[in-house]
Amino acid sequence: AALALADPGSSGGRLLVWQITLPMIADNPVAGVGPGQFGGAYPAYQAEFWADSVNLRWAHKASDLVQPHNDMLLKTAETGLPGGLLWLGVWLAAGAALLGDVRRRAADSGPSLALLAVLVTLGVHGTVDSVSLVVPVALVGHLILGVAPMPVTIFRPRRTVWALGLVVVSLGVGWEIAGLAREYEGHRRWLQGRLAVEEETVDLLRTASSRLPGHAQLQAELGAAVAALGPTGEGIAILEEALDLGAPPATLLTLGDAYLAAGNPLGAEASARAYLAVFPDRLRPRLLMARSFLAQGNREAARAELVRCIRRQTVARSPAVDAVANEAKAVWQ
Repeated sequence: AALALADPGSSGGRLLVWQITLPMIADNPVAGVGPGQFGGAYPAYQAEFWADSVNLRWAHKASDLVQPHNDMLLKTAETGLPGGLLWLGVWLAAGAALLGDVRRRAADSGPSLALLAVLVTLGVHGTVDSVSLVVPVALVGHLILGVAPMPVTIFRPRRTVWALGLVVVSLGVGWEIAGLAREYEGHRRWLQGRLAVEEETVDLLRTASSRLPGHAQLQAELGAAVAALGPTGEGIAILEEALDLGAPPATLLTLGDAYLAAGNPLGAEASARAYLAVFPDRLRPRLLMARSFLAQGNREAARAELVRCIRRQTVARSPAVDAVANEAKAVWQ
């Protein structure tokens, strides 16, 4: 409560995110939206939330998130109620084991007490942030799971079971190492593509995409590069595929610009409206709509959107807002 009062804007934003996340869980109660897919699914639920005009007073808090600032909500949204409860049960079992060890060894319980304190700290922090996504924190948490003194041996495997288990684990580790080697090369090419001159960017990103199939952000960057350097039609197709894979909503703006370059103002308008459904208070899609209206010959509608941009009719105040206002002035002139 004290933290919420200290920063009501931050706490209010988290409550808003949790409110938007709950329908995602309700729609996918058994299997969730898939591991790592929260960010791809969230914009649609945020747009649905803003569709109720009562909620638009919070539109300035719209966010492009990959996690809901709550570990339990994240695991439940991505893996369903069974996965979320199983995840919670593992941590509660470790905490119970450590607490039992502290009680049994009151005079010599320092290590278990320290581990329990860290576990409780991670749990409390996890109620207001998705700390399990922070690699160093996750490593500490899973280390505690590994050393928690479980008082009961549930299963004593025979030697043949140990051997079979060792084979399975070895195959799994080998498979993971091979996958990591393939992905490493893909990420290396991706980074090179970001740093390369324009002529080399597309080739490097294509190579990275072949190594990292189905990677939404990579497809979005490849589509943007192809749309800018040509052919525009192929770039549009790649951007649309990236959106189907769950690329960030900003991809809609890139797609809208590509539609305008290809002489399709209606497609640009649709992209701008789709982005506005997720972020109603932002001006960049308003500018895109103004340009699409001009291309359609609808000067009255274009003028209304440009005025909104030039007057900075948004809660946000930042250099990005100023840049949009200046671009709108240039279009106006």
